[in-house]
Amino acid sequence: MIRARAWPLVGLLIGPSIVGLDWLLRASLLREFTHEAAVQYVQRAAAVAVAWALLWCAAIGSRRLGGLVVRVTMAFALALFVGAQVHTALRYGTYLNERVIRMGTSMVPRIAFDAWLPGILLASGPLWASVRAARDTRARPLLSAVAFVSSIVLFGAIGLKGAPTAGWDNGGPPDVLYLRAVAARIDSAITKDDIMTQLPHLPDARTSAFVPVVEAPRRRGFNVVMFVNESVRSSDACSSYTPNCTSMPELNATLPARFGLRELRAVDSTTALSLPVLWSGVHPASSRNDLLSTPLLWEYARAIGYKTGYFTAHNMLFANFGRWLESVPLDVTANGTQIEPYASYQAGADDALVMKRALDAIMTFDGPFFVVIHFSNTHFPYWIDDKKKPFTDQLQRDEPDGGSEADTQLARYRDAILRQDHAVAEFVRKLRATDQGQRTAFVYASDHGEQIYERGQLGHTWSLYEEEIHVPFFIDTPPGMLTEDEVIELRKLESLPRTMLDVAPTVLELLAEGNPFPESQRWMKGTSLLRGGTSQNVAVVLTNCSDLFSCATRNWGAMRYPFKLFSTEDETGGWRCFNVQSDPEERHLLPLADCGDLRGIAEAGRGTPFR
Repeated sequence: MIRARAWPLVGLLIGPSIVGLDWLLRASLLREFTHEAAVQYVQRAAAVAVAWALLWCAAIGSRRLGGLVVRVTMAFALALFVGAQVHTALRYGTYLNERVIRMGTSMVPRIAFDAWLPGILLASGPLWASVRAARDTRARPLLSAVAFVSSIVLFGAIGLKGAPTAGWDNGGPPDVLYLRAVAARIDSAITKDDIMTQLPHLPDARTSAFVPVVEAPRRRGFNVVMFVNESVRSSDACSSYTPNCTSMPELNATLPARFGLRELRAVDSTTALSLPVLWSGVHPASSRNDLLSTPLLWEYARAIGYKTGYFTAHNMLFANFGRWLESVPLDVTANGTQIEPYASYQAGADDALVMKRALDAIMTFDGPFFVVIHFSNTHFPYWIDDKKKPFTDQLQRDEPDGGSEADTQLARYRDAILRQDHAVAEFVRKLRATDQGQRTAFVYASDHGEQIYERGQLGHTWSLYEEEIHVPFFIDTPPGMLTEDEVIELRKLESLPRTMLDVAPTVLELLAEGNPFPESQRWMKGTSLLRGGTSQNVAVVLTNCSDLFSCATRNWGAMRYPFKLFSTEDETGGWRCFNVQSDPEERHLLPLADCGDLRGIAEAGRGTPFR
């Protein structure tokens, strides 16, 4: 039994225990720290250990209401500073830190048993011990008060001044990183410099509508791998087979018989909105409740009896993306920070490593599967191979001074697509060489396009111009998977305009012939491409503003091919009307009357972005 005089010394073990826990979670990464990073880590660990010891002394030296307040404070701090970090590390292979908080990630795990269990276990021990200790020690209210205030001041100082500078964003113990995240969130609230933290709507945990198990589904018996690309636009890809395709030559040659749609358009240019469209068929203008309850393709696939998987190069802590997918039923999964702990918030982990992880997992399946592989390397700043960058090299030969910023970024962007093309084609060839692969269909889509200074901006979410919403799409199926009528329908669509709303119902019908889920029509706003897709005569709302993910730049509109009408607050002049068939570069404004009723459809319930 610990003597009363020894109880204060127990507090000195809290800090080292947290460091030990950190070592268990990421020993391999800590071993790679530079000398400077290791020194900073030790300094911060020592400082926060003193803060924990002071808080412990205050907890065991206080009685009555004051003691209860201190002990609850300590338990709450341990649950958040350590428990939330353990939860995050176990899910994503990384910690919450200053950067991800500024990128819109919630600081508190989802309030559920699985999320809070680590924190509860870590906090309950010290809380129980401090109550026990208080019975065996003489109360010293003044000393306890001084210790409590000192601990709070020290925790605050660590949060303000404890940013790691040598170990990237995660260069400190988990509790220090959480304190830095708190300070960053407060700073963001005051300065309003971080756009993501100011958005009123960000993705949150889903509670999916019930999907009943289908006892005897008309399952096609084939596997489906869905590639979801990042920021690839139609003009820089080859949806259908194209002789001498320079943008994605290897995939073009590997899948020459694919069914490509050259005129597919996203209904937004924001990843957080495109993913629900691709994976559930819901429109981003739907209510937040629908956007957080609509079943995703994995849930349908599981109900039919497929094994499921999701592999992404993205850093899942960006804008609560990981939280939005927490409840998805997955047999196998891996995300960017699990594959590469320092996966960036923009380009993510190496797409090639993600596909290797996916291929290894697929080889373990003994039945039909549905797997999504989600890329990120074609996001700005565009991940290229320095040994193979023909577009950049050609630009440097033509323009020794490097050319304009637009030319430089466009060349780099195309080199990133080319690098990714090699990795995807290699994955396809390896999988198709197996028995499983010979029964696997591939679906390829991009979440949105990319503007490269055509309208003065770099990236996406800025507008609804063709550069940002005209995207590549193709399906490649093994012999015998599709009926003759389905093949005819897909061939018809090569040059016909369709939207991304048709993708989810198409994938669902690839998984189960005839779609055994009639209730899915409540959410899916499109029509399977195997049945011709949604007619081009139907008007579709375009928007980057949603109850799921608020608009950083306000822009929306409507489209009924070939006419498109939209507006953005970044441009003057109000609504813009274009004919994208005769004017694909959208350089010639038409009278608003040419767009007919599209203005009323676009303004319904929301007005105009420029007001």
